[in-house]
Amino acid sequence: MNTQDKKLPTAFYGRTYRGEAGYRELMKNILEQGTTLGDRTDVGRKKLFSQKLIFDLQDGFPFHSSRSCPFSFAFKEYQAFLSGRSDIHNILSKDGINFWEGNTSREFLDNVGLKDVEVGNMCKAYGFQLRHYNGQFDVETQQAVVGSGLDQIQNAFNDLKTNPLGSRHYVSMWNPVQLEEMALPPCWHSHQWLVIEQDGEKYLNLEVTARSADLLFGTPFNTQQYAYLLLAFSQALNMKPAMLSCELVDCHIYTNQIKYCEELLTREYSEERCELIIKKDISSVNDIVSLTMEDLEMAIPENYVNRTKFSTPRPSMAV
Repeated sequence: MNTQDKKLPTAFYGRTYRGEAGYRELMKNILEQGTTLGDRTDVGRKKLFSQKLIFDLQDGFPFHSSRSCPFSFAFKEYQAFLSGRSDIHNILSKDGINFWEGNTSREFLDNVGLKDVEVGNMCKAYGFQLRHYNGQFDVETQQAVVGSGLDQIQNAFNDLKTNPLGSRHYVSMWNPVQLEEMALPPCWHSHQWLVIEQDGEKYLNLEVTARSADLLFGTPFNTQQYAYLLLAFSQALNMKPAMLSCELVDCHIYTNQIKYCEELLTREYSEERCELIIKKDISSVNDIVSLTMEDLEMAIPENYVNRTKFSTPRPSMAV
């Protein structure tokens, strides 16, 4: 057989999608053209390789209208990451947000070898690497050792102020040296800032890379989080927020979510302009980390959010 006959169709490679219409088109393409493979969850997933999802913040903030996706949940989780604290579930569960309950349970932590880490704590994952990259974890306090590691968020912010047109404004939560000390390796693991200057204005852009993107459950929350981060950094740096580009390497739908995706695609969605407004004056990383929902205003048309909700199963819920 000629080796050329074994090539994957071009649909499996690097397509670009824009906005919520693009999100829905990407979901449709995975359902129709994705390959179904097994995975560590024993659920299996339909996937495409290296799909790019872009949102232009000059056209408004990308709130999601196809499914219920509370921005407050996305915001509070990312604020917890930005704080650098490790006890993620303990922070979020106070607001009824249980994203991390399963991955920080006693059984789960013991199974991944983190027997000295308390329930509700992710150890050296996510926020730890943002604010204490390659640092030390104090078993007594269950937090990063004060002053240990590299504060990547502060460094990136400082570099954007002093050398805005540079191309080294990069942040990574992927640390191979400490992967075994993380409750769960990060999925949306790195991002890069790029400033474009035109007519005396500086436009701030953000590229995010996801090694693994759960298109139905996680991606709408993740895109809101990074759109918020882009908006907050832009305001604190006195720049204009521009493009959010999300590179989804393993872009997938779990097999126990297929019927929900099919139902989602029957729904109407809105292309009306929405805005997220940060009402508080901010000019530093500390100002950003201190923001609460009370400091934000969501300008959303009255009928924007889809009326019908459904409970989205996660892989661990599969039977």
